[in-house]
Amino acid sequence: MFFYVRQGGIFIMAQNICSINPESLCIPLYRNQYIDIKLNELYRTFGLKNNTCPVDCVKLLNSLKNLSFMQFTYTCLNLPSKYDAITQYYPKEDVYIMLINKNKVTYPFKTSKDRRLNFTIAHELGHIFLEHLLIPTNAKTPHEIRIEEMEANEFAGRLLMPKEILLNCNYYSIDSVAKYFNVSKSALLKRLQNLELMRLLASRKVRACSRCGNTHFTVLSFYCGICGNSMTSSRKAIRCRRYPALYPTDMYMRVSRCPSCLKDLTRIQGEKCPRCGTYIFNFCTSFFEKEKSECSHANHGHYRYCEMCGKPTYYFSKKLLKPWHEEDEVSIFAAEEPAEYFTSSFYGGILKYMPYTLEDEFYGYT
Repeated sequence: MFFYVRQGGIFIMAQNICSINPESLCIPLYRNQYIDIKLNELYRTFGLKNNTCPVDCVKLLNSLKNLSFMQFTYTCLNLPSKYDAITQYYPKEDVYIMLINKNKVTYPFKTSKDRRLNFTIAHELGHIFLEHLLIPTNAKTPHEIRIEEMEANEFAGRLLMPKEILLNCNYYSIDSVAKYFNVSKSALLKRLQNLELMRLLASRKVRACSRCGNTHFTVLSFYCGICGNSMTSSRKAIRCRRYPALYPTDMYMRVSRCPSCLKDLTRIQGEKCPRCGTYIFNFCTSFFEKEKSECSHANHGHYRYCEMCGKPTYYFSKKLLKPWHEEDEVSIFAAEEPAEYFTSSFYGGILKYMPYTLEDEFYGYT
């Protein structure tokens, strides 16, 4: 694979990033696996779901101070301009101290430059969770220090911009996507480049609900069936989600399996399950309002809200469906084989991909 590297204001083409200087540019495979292990440890520590997005690392810092198994504190000081933050470990006191350059702190984040702090903190958390600080810096070789910096960058990239979620985004603009992930624009571009996913910037956009990211609509959808959001508003969500069809329906909108007792309903006639009496149609709840019935629409089995009027559906009112923000999504695009998304007949039309870098170094986010 070819990459473009800037040297002296001129872009030159280089083949295979590891062949340029393999000792300084490649994280060992076993360390990549270790990063995943430690990232899962962070998720458990802070009670986060895997691939939670977006992540506010300032809030994580405040939570980290209250942990019982780790002594940690942070403060903002005047540091030299070349430092965004420095984290140190004091073995005698068994405490981690993070020093943040207060001249580079603007919170809450407003601009891309402000969001640089979020990646900086994630990077420093990487040093802590990957246990880099347990060995003094003066006991390490320059190569080992370089590898540790790369690992901390990779840790931060996976925490703030998980690959699976990057694959399920609409790239309307670099700034809008970077804002969603709470990172700077250059950090997003670096992450895409390192994952060899720069082609996503030119991918076809998928219509999605601006509130929940739902991509499943019909011609009758005046409201989102997942969150009830009016479809007259924008359908240009950054993150696209497909919610699992727990109760598949046929062409007549009858579910094939009873949501309550799981009885097979493929050959059942009538409106109710013969075993438990649950309706086999996911009606709008207006259907049961005999006096003021305004809508009797039968919705898809996994819809929480009527796509015609926006009221809760029968299955959702019976708590047979979780609230949309508690439901695990189904990946729309294949995480390990993203090329299939771009070559399929449905999502075709990809523009040419021209990789580029914003800085002289391949790794090192801003």
